[in-house]
Amino acid sequence: MSSSPLYLAIVAVWILVLVPMLLRRDAADPAADGLRRDQAEDEASNGEAGTAEPEVEHVTHAEPPPVLPRPARVSRARIIARRRRRTSALALLLLATGAAVVMGLGPWWVLAPPVLLMAGHLVLLREAAKADAEQRAARQARRRALRRARRSAEAARQAEVVELTDRRNQVYDQYTDAQRRAAGD
Repeated sequence: MSSSPLYLAIVAVWILVLVPMLLRRDAADPAADGLRRDQAEDEASNGEAGTAEPEVEHVTHAEPPPVLPRPARVSRARIIARRRRRTSALALLLLATGAAVVMGLGPWWVLAPPVLLMAGHLVLLREAAKADAEQRAARQARRRALRRARRSAEAARQAEVVELTDRRNQVYDQYTDAQRRAAGD
């Protein structure tokens, strides 16, 4: 038997899983691309500086360092969609390889790479589900603590009102307690 189904499976994995993943990662991080361009320009200017005459720079004030934009946070829906696409692609690869083996286009061991890829992917999905559950629990705990803090702050804001109706009729005499003193007599 030929080993072409194995090579075909490897190419299919590259096309279906790894290439889109790499393309999305590069497209999603424009700040890193800008940094790479800036570094290349700096290296090019440093190489030319030795051949050209030194330039005199007039510094009037110190410029603050440039603020790099924070990378955009990937939404949960996009992460889940990516996981589904990857799972679907691996399942399709496994089915296609299984069909090829059943039709006699390759030996039985050609199924090993797609099975291992699918098993590894399912393990990663399980770990991701655990991490998501932990994040969800932490978020709920923060919300509960915030609600408790708000309730206690509101309870502290509401002062206890003491009714003094029975003491209104009595006149306070400041000299009646003159026998008791605060300190040392």
